[in-house]
Amino acid sequence: MVGSLRKTWKSLRGKKEFDSVFDAGNRQTGRYFTLFLVAGTGGGPRLGLIVSKKVARAATRRNMIKRIVRESFRHADLAHCHGFDLVVLARPSLSGARREEIRASIDRQIAQAAARIYPGKQT
Repeated sequence: MVGSLRKTWKSLRGKKEFDSVFDAGNRQTGRYFTLFLVAGTGGGPRLGLIVSKKVARAATRRNMIKRIVRESFRHADLAHCHGFDLVVLARPSLSGARREEIRASIDRQIAQAAARIYPGKQT
């Protein structure tokens, strides 16, 4: 359901859910983000976001980064990837990046992470 306005994924909630992804997840580090991905969790895809004040002091900037990541996740073709948790951790190098750079970086990293977890499928 790519491009739909309906939310097709859930959010990770609470320390326990985030810790389980950190402990068992495959880590992928890029220029602006570190991704932790766990496959086989059952149910639909779940997304967790961490954007600290070290990345962007202003709340409006942090919220903009979160909106970009959510939008990229929504547009990623992950229909074949059932039951996974993804935590996106923003890195301090993101502070001066433009919107286009942020979007291109997270799009690329989500595609790479999905291909690594589900090697037989194409995103």
